[in-house]
Amino acid sequence: PGGPERYAPKPEPDIPGATDTTDLQCQYNSPFGQNSMCCGWRPHFNWVVGTCERNSKIPNATFCDGVPSCAREPQINYAAAYQYNGTHFIMQDASTAGDISSSGVAGSFKDKTGWESVKSNFKWEGGEGDWPTKYAPWGGVEGPRGLTPPAALWVLSVDSFYYGTLYMLSQLTLNAQGHKEHNNCWEWEFDAIEGLLGTVPKGSALPGNLNQLYVTATAQVTGCMPMPGTAQQGNGRGHNFTEPKSFERFCHQNPSAVGCKPWTAEGAKIWHGGGHQGTDRFENLENTPYVFAVVLDRNGFWVYRWRPDETGATGWPGISQTSAARVLPSQPRRILDPRGLKTDVSGDTPEAVILIPSLLPEAACTRSSPERADFRWGASALGSMGYEMKDYKPGEKLQGAQNWWAHFVDTHQLQDYPLSIAGVPADAEKALYSCNKREGFGRQCSCKYGGGSRRLGFLEALEAGPHFDVAMMLRKMLR
Repeated sequence: PGGPERYAPKPEPDIPGATDTTDLQCQYNSPFGQNSMCCGWRPHFNWVVGTCERNSKIPNATFCDGVPSCAREPQINYAAAYQYNGTHFIMQDASTAGDISSSGVAGSFKDKTGWESVKSNFKWEGGEGDWPTKYAPWGGVEGPRGLTPPAALWVLSVDSFYYGTLYMLSQLTLNAQGHKEHNNCWEWEFDAIEGLLGTVPKGSALPGNLNQLYVTATAQVTGCMPMPGTAQQGNGRGHNFTEPKSFERFCHQNPSAVGCKPWTAEGAKIWHGGGHQGTDRFENLENTPYVFAVVLDRNGFWVYRWRPDETGATGWPGISQTSAARVLPSQPRRILDPRGLKTDVSGDTPEAVILIPSLLPEAACTRSSPERADFRWGASALGSMGYEMKDYKPGEKLQGAQNWWAHFVDTHQLQDYPLSIAGVPADAEKALYSCNKREGFGRQCSCKYGGGSRRLGFLEALEAGPHFDVAMMLRKMLR
């Protein structure tokens, strides 16, 4: 008991058009924390929502220690998962948290429907001490299949999500940990939005405000699905633009655009893999509705965020603040607001998209070329060769060497967008932050103002620094 036959989802597709993953076993894994169930794991992925809702079993979770009350009060309407069938995204009931019907999913935090009425069914075993309360679709062989190639879509609708996380793990990991198996093949993770408090030592400042949630593809990376680093690294430290290949035409036509000269100093400051070093982040304001949609396809991860209009509608037909249709078109309407066509998205931006580019076989070889041939980069290069030579299947010469990106399809999310959606230089947006130090959360994180990356006034700057007493004295004098 506890072997892969107990926790691994079935490789056979559950809807027409989904990929049979039988031949996509990954056998080139990290040497750390291995478990026999990990050998031959397949590309089945699903969502996790992590919050700072209190949990007596994990009272001092590192990502929530000392946060203000607004960071502990998420207001979620529903979460949904969709498998692509080649033309449309089809809702997967077992991986959707809300009021499910023949037309789709619905939910309203205000009315205590949807997420609020079913979230207890999705409680997921924590134990790592990071986020105290977690939710995910999990089970076993007969449980959720997770989402696979040819493409996937996850949707999260919230009325307030000042701080928290939405991330993806393998369905195998979700199932195993749900059954309290903590040595569970943590071989892969994608963070669509995540607060970073738990990543910095106590006493150190966050890279941004508490409510700036980061997109990160490098928390845990498998050689079977390699991820980029900086723009410079993704282009093999060469002196011409080659990756992301889908932007070659754009950079040819706009050679001076952000990101189109990765060999310059700027290229070392643009993080295509996201994370705290870069600017791939969304600022979330308190008591502000947002709808997030995360697409995984051949070109990478596309993380969308909309502020619903007065009717609750978003830019994706069929997705609204309180409901999502069972069948969705393959892409939303084009993002037009220029504030949403670059990373470092402010809380009041009505529509935005951030891209984490994929590394298809040729790109994976380019990215691997300056690196050591270890379990990550050696496996990445081997996976590229395995795919190109068709030797990755069981019984073949390079069985288990994979580039899973090559098995996804293009769902045409790229709609004449600039390369700045994949990153702007890390020093492009410099600001004094009002809510980036744990010891000041109770004073500076005034959630009603959003705690945003606005520049501080004179007194606020004093309060945020070591001169809090001086600032208070001056405030009293002014009054």
